[in-house]
Amino acid sequence: MGLLALRTQGKGAGLTALSGIEIRIKQWISTASSGGTVTTPAPVDKRAPAAAASMGQGAAGGTGAVTSGTGGPNYVGGTGMGAAGPGGWVAPNVDAPPFLDGGATMSHDLFSSSPTASLNFAYNGEITES
Repeated sequence: MGLLALRTQGKGAGLTALSGIEIRIKQWISTASSGGTVTTPAPVDKRAPAAAASMGQGAAGGTGAVTSGTGGPNYVGGTGMGAAGPGGWVAPNVDAPPFLDGGATMSHDLFSSSPTASLNFAYNGEITES
């Protein structure tokens, strides 16, 4: 599974452009993160096979806490956005997305590294499987 793009949107009401959110994408290579609510992505093209990858979502948007994986982390990308504005990250080219090996216990995790606590955001990712 490769991460092609990530779109983000700050969801703060009444905040200024001075309030920012920074998101880091971390890759764990020994054991995958666990916990939270698991979702299997649906294909954009309905003729495509079901996704082999799944994703989990932790406390703020789902249920339960997420336990980080081990072996790393390797920082593979990141994005910033205003607390009420858009942001995003895109792999530099089609050969450059951070990939996770099939059947391996690895994961990509999003972490907020904002200095201000409790800034909400929404995200949408594009993945590829080969």
